[in-house]
Amino acid sequence: MRTDDPATTSVDDVQWTDWELLRRNAEAPVPTDAFYAHDESGASAALDHILAVEVYTYNTLDLDAWRAISADTCSSCASLAEEREGWAIEGTYDENYLFNEQAREIVQEGDEPNWTFVATGVEPARTIVDSQGGFVEELPEAAVEFLYDVSWTGDGWQIEEFRISVL
Repeated sequence: MRTDDPATTSVDDVQWTDWELLRRNAEAPVPTDAFYAHDESGASAALDHILAVEVYTYNTLDLDAWRAISADTCSSCASLAEEREGWAIEGTYDENYLFNEQAREIVQEGDEPNWTFVATGVEPARTIVDSQGGFVEELPEAAVEFLYDVSWTGDGWQIEEFRISVL
């Protein structure tokens, strides 16, 4: 449900159905205290939080938590936010998105504060639906890798750039 001109429609103009409201009222992930530690345990907690936000954002199209962990200069973060705002405007959703992590690697890259977080795992088969819950597309199970270039800000972790690859 949108205005007649999608070019002038923003995510705030979308008229949410009850089904969508339920999805949007899910609680955003909150970083654990460990997220604020500037060490390997903090980096691991940061990756946990980033992955939780990724899943939350796919399932709710709420971008506030995503923007909170994204650097202002992160072009891939901005691109992902723009894509998901488009989904909301179009009324299509990746229903019940999950990421089943199988392995992770956290590496400090050169001088601080640069780190790379890599998580590999499986996205189970899922369905893309429209705003009324109607079928749009079936997506098969896929092995994927999320690679995040992150930095320590002094107050926590933020994504500088990221890449998603289907393996």
